[in-house]
Amino acid sequence: GSSGHIKEMRGLLQGITAIATSPDGNQMALGGSDGRIIIRDKSQAPIRNPTTHQYVDASIYKASISSDGSRLVAVASDKQTLILWNMSTMSRSSIGSHSATIQAIKLSLNGRRLTTVDINGVIKQWNLDTNTAIHQLTTTLTPITSIEISNNSHTIAIAGGDTNIIQLWDIPRQLLLSTTQARTHIITTLNFSPNNHQLVSGDENGGVTFLTVPELVVDKSVKVYLRVVNGIAFGRDGLTMVTVGDGVVLKSWDYGSRTVERSFEVKSDDYIEDAVIVKDDT
Repeated sequence: GSSGHIKEMRGLLQGITAIATSPDGNQMALGGSDGRIIIRDKSQAPIRNPTTHQYVDASIYKASISSDGSRLVAVASDKQTLILWNMSTMSRSSIGSHSATIQAIKLSLNGRRLTTVDINGVIKQWNLDTNTAIHQLTTTLTPITSIEISNNSHTIAIAGGDTNIIQLWDIPRQLLLSTTQARTHIITTLNFSPNNHQLVSGDENGGVTFLTVPELVVDKSVKVYLRVVNGIAFGRDGLTMVTVGDGVVLKSWDYGSRTVERSFEVKSDDYIEDAVIVKDDT
């Protein structure tokens, strides 16, 4: 493929263990194995000084940040405890926990609601003004191989099971909306389009599939990698999509035509497991 340039960010003493972007793409939070968090704007300039705060006693497992950067939620190293930070005062409080490892977290656009999912299929939605769980449901789909929460935090897509299906749930109504047919290959990644009208999945055989929401009808399916699709990301305008596969290959898509425009290999010693696009799509 053609060559490309990737911006590289460093600054944590002991490695990055969690990455979260705000829904508007303006801010990024990097959680480290040393228990610290760096907040950067899209120009990569640090806007919170990590050297003055030791946030937790061990590594940050997962993180999610609100659009205005006022709230950040992280999962501590026990992988079950949820911690909320007020980013203006850098004060922290405990939200609650799951009884099993948390597999996915996502803040709503206004930062007032949090959705969490654990490996046993327990889905919780939290009111962060009161730090209480307001919705809870459980899917029997196990094992779970991929999870994605819609941008409006109303819908959740869960992939897995022995037949590699995808389930779509309405969280507030605790209602199963639709289920796909069985697939041959394990689904490794999911992402909603910015308008929540489509769901895109990647699998262990290098396939990318576009599905309608909420029907989960296949719009297009194409094999674009030799092996696994590691991650899917959208630009906020909904016109650009990026996938990463085989650990090192990035592909830029024209989302309207569902076609790959550019492909290049990342020159890195590390295996890339996911991707995000900031607001200006660079």
